[in-house]
Amino acid sequence: MSLAAIEQPAIGGPRTRGQYSPSMRFGTRPQENAVILHAGDTLYRMGDELKGIFLINVGAMKLHRITESGEQQIIGFYVPGDVIGLDALGDGISPSMAVALDTTSVTLITFECLMNGKHDFDGQELIRRLGMTLNRDNDLIMMLSQRTADRRLAWFLMEYSDRLAGRGLSPFEFSLPMSRGDIALFLGLAMETVCRELAHFCEMGLLKKKHRRFRLLDRDRLRRLASGDRDN
Repeated sequence: MSLAAIEQPAIGGPRTRGQYSPSMRFGTRPQENAVILHAGDTLYRMGDELKGIFLINVGAMKLHRITESGEQQIIGFYVPGDVIGLDALGDGISPSMAVALDTTSVTLITFECLMNGKHDFDGQELIRRLGMTLNRDNDLIMMLSQRTADRRLAWFLMEYSDRLAGRGLSPFEFSLPMSRGDIALFLGLAMETVCRELAHFCEMGLLKKKHRRFRLLDRDRLRRLASGDRDN
């Protein structure tokens, strides 16, 4: 189902997990182009034609693809202030699927608004965001090709913490809305390995956790571990 489908008048009936909510309709004016998604809602799917990019206001999103063999490939996790849909800028067709990990608010910034300067998010900001995405992708490639399980997980926690700090949110205490399985898929690890390394980090005094709530006790040591310094 494409964005065009959710621009139609709302149809009655309850919202089903993982499907479009009847309330997910975008208006024709910039101030109307915001929707609320609930955990499991799909904003857009692979092959959908996108009318613009999406700014995350509140909550978190996951981008992933389904390979030809039917396996899930996680592209990344996105927090308030992040922009998704950039991978469709080339031909307007999304190569990925965007799913809400929590109650999430997103704003559609249409290509028309971008071209006509009708939104604060201008061309210069778009270029800056593209550059940030490329840098993050390069860091991910380096991390996956060189680092052991503990370094991968330390990098993931620090990268997530740093992004929150850049958005004016706490880098020390936060919730991870994604599942341990999603983290494992993203980092190329087994879920059991992720759980074991998190327990090890707690034993080392690097963090405390309760369910999906984390408190980083020593970000400096965690950053050194992520960079390969094992003198912790």
